[in-house]
Formats: sequence, C-alpha cells, structure tokens
Amino acid sequence: MDNINMAYVAGGIYFLGIYFHYVHVLTIFHLMDRDDANTKRIVMHSLVWPWTVVMMLSEELFGDDQDEEDDK
Repeated sequence: MDNINMAYVAGGIYFLGIYFHYVHVLTIFHLMDRDDANTKRIVMHSLVWPWTVVMMLSEELFGDDQDEEDDK
C-alpha cells in the first residue's frame, strides 16, 4: 500500500516539475520580449526536464574548458 502512495507522490512531483519548468521557460521568453517562442519545443523540453537539467549540469561540471586551452 505504501508503494502505491509513493508512486502517486513521485508522479505528482514530476508533474509539478513539468509545469514549473514550462512556466519558467515562458517567463524567460516574456522577460526577453521574444515572440518567436516555439511552443511545441518548450513542451517537449518540459516533459524531459530532469534529463535536460542533468545534461546541463554535466556539461558545466565536466565539459571542455575553452578558456584554459586559449591561455596556452
């Protein structure tokens, strides 16, 4: 019984993550005064927001440092 409740909690948290990521991206476009926002692309990125965040963090942590190569 507890596993079923945890599945509902995890699903609810994931749904809220999708919603808040979508609102966040729309807010950024609004603040930048851009009207060419691709709604389908925003929705697709919002559906896979954990993967997007993991990829951005891994690029930041383990990505190639362009500045260090230029200094040599």
